[in-house]
Amino acid sequence: MSATEAPPPLADDSPSPAQLGAPVDAEAATTELVPRLAIGVGVVAALVVGLGLLARVVQDQEVNALDTFASPFVHSFASPVVDALMTGASTLGSVPSLLVLAALTAVLALSRRRPGLAGLVVVASVGVVLVNEVLKRVVARPRPKLDWAAVYPDYSFPSGHTMDSIVVLVAVAFVAWALFGRRVGIVATCVAIGLALLIGFSRIYLGAHYLTDVIGGYIAGAIWLIAVVWAFRAAWRRRAREVATRAAR
Repeated sequence: MSATEAPPPLADDSPSPAQLGAPVDAEAATTELVPRLAIGVGVVAALVVGLGLLARVVQDQEVNALDTFASPFVHSFASPVVDALMTGASTLGSVPSLLVLAALTAVLALSRRRPGLAGLVVVASVGVVLVNEVLKRVVARPRPKLDWAAVYPDYSFPSGHTMDSIVVLVAVAFVAWALFGRRVGIVATCVAIGLALLIGFSRIYLGAHYLTDVIGGYIAGAIWLIAVVWAFRAAWRRRAREVATRAAR
């Protein structure tokens, strides 16, 4: 009696640590990367526009107790030391500071021969700045007008510092995790989230944004970063499948 042959095990198409950060070729970019990034932009835009219009309606009706309470409460902790800390945090969350950090991280990834990771941090960082600017103009929510704060000339929702910082800092932590392992990655992620929260708090403290602007920035930034990582991992999975197929021949 002949033994029944067991079916071959299913191939694992998850990217290996070495493939996590591999180059993305033109075909993978066209079929995996770009469509997923487009979906991410669409989801972020729909969510932020919806939240922003809701925030404007609530503000126009003058019943936004959350924003009305939050700004004076946060500023009640004002002191020279806290002023300096909040100003420093806000500077850290500015576009120039974050883009410099993203560029340095991309250079590090390239030096480790992981161009895919460099691409991820660049796409995430430059993309979030552009998406935020467009969404601010679409929602067009005015900045807060508070006695202790300067009124900024641009729009308020979602907070650019908050949205940009959560994306760039956590993307940098993702690269650190991929390059240096789990322990370093966990520490880097905790530091990134802590700094992003501090930056968001600083924007309320300085009177540059409402609380709902900051919350909207966190939500939109998190969704954009998830979309970017999803897109790049799909491209890396495609490469892993190709490597496995070539090895099986």
